[in-house]
Amino acid sequence: MSKHDIIFIAADPWEYYRWRRRHHIAWNLAKNNKVLFVEPPLTVIQPFRDIDLNWKHLLNLGRLKYKGGNLYSYSPVRFFPLSLPGSERFGYYERDKKRIFKILKNIIRKLEFKNPILWVYFSEYQYEYYGLFNEKITVADWFDKYTAPAQRKPLQSFVDKQRDREDRILNEADIVFAVSEALAADIEPRNNNVHVIHQGVDFNKFNIEIDENDKRLKQIGYIKRPTMGFLGIMHFTVDYDLLNHIAEKKPQWSIMLIGRKWLGDKVDIDCFQKLVNRKNVFYMGELEDDLVSIYMKHVDVCLMPMKKIEFNRCAAHLKIWDYMALGKPIVAVNQGIKFDCNEFIKVANTKERFVEAIAEVLEEERQNGELLVKTRKEIAMHNSWENRVNQMMEIIDSHLNDKH
Repeated sequence: MSKHDIIFIAADPWEYYRWRRRHHIAWNLAKNNKVLFVEPPLTVIQPFRDIDLNWKHLLNLGRLKYKGGNLYSYSPVRFFPLSLPGSERFGYYERDKKRIFKILKNIIRKLEFKNPILWVYFSEYQYEYYGLFNEKITVADWFDKYTAPAQRKPLQSFVDKQRDREDRILNEADIVFAVSEALAADIEPRNNNVHVIHQGVDFNKFNIEIDENDKRLKQIGYIKRPTMGFLGIMHFTVDYDLLNHIAEKKPQWSIMLIGRKWLGDKVDIDCFQKLVNRKNVFYMGELEDDLVSIYMKHVDVCLMPMKKIEFNRCAAHLKIWDYMALGKPIVAVNQGIKFDCNEFIKVANTKERFVEAIAEVLEEERQNGELLVKTRKEIAMHNSWENRVNQMMEIIDSHLNDKH
């Protein structure tokens, strides 16, 4: 494959609390290409106001940082918050934009980027950099349906604004990668070069060697088996009513939840609080990667208790491949779509059927667990982020060859 310079217009800071699709892709792109990871522009007060940010982002503002290999990150600092009265009227937004563009051009010269690929993600905070770097093509990586309601029914003005932002990216993109077939079908009418690239997995992260006497394993020894596990953000996509139903109907089962809490809807907040107050539910919060792997080894069945909403129908959750790398069985709410590695996921349409499916999986594991674990792990190994990025680069190289 050809080597390229890539300017990666990211949707999140590099020092995010947990790597997501864009971080894995940037890291693996940098194995064979030179990559500049451009974070969304932030103000000095934003890390204190935004749940997704922390003090590390404040220290990074305005800095170009070497991340190893061929990867660099730059965190643009915005002097004038968008919420500042008169921000648009007095041209504060344009002043910040002009200054940041000038700095970025200097960075590109310093890093000796030539005729780069512009790699774009949907973001409410990012500027539009099209044409600024003499890029040879623009690539968009699509991982969510951004116009799908996140909570209750959104204002139409918000939906229209999101749609306009989507359209601008899709109009500029020479190639679009979509995370799922459902998402690809949604955007294909607006771009005629859409390719499905599913989520991948960092296999080694979930298969670290652990001594059975490791004291960290003993820390969760009090949690009775069988244990059901959920790994991910505790936000609006999760069906907490379903989890409450499981905990109530099967008090002999334990439920372990791993991930940060990010809830804004009162119904979800109340339902989540009811859940974690149960004696057989254990909320571990956000954990470091090594602890995630250790704690998940205590889990017998991994859960995908996602609400049946349009946002989830188009999504492809990272946790599916994380669960597969762990070798664990998966039970999911039927979203009316084909999941990644669908044949290894038992789906359910109702709360009652979900409980039955868990019981069936527990019995299957009792009879054939060793073979099933091995098979799941082997499949996960062949669906690494490195393989996904290689697929992407083959498509890009083919497109560039066709242009010449």
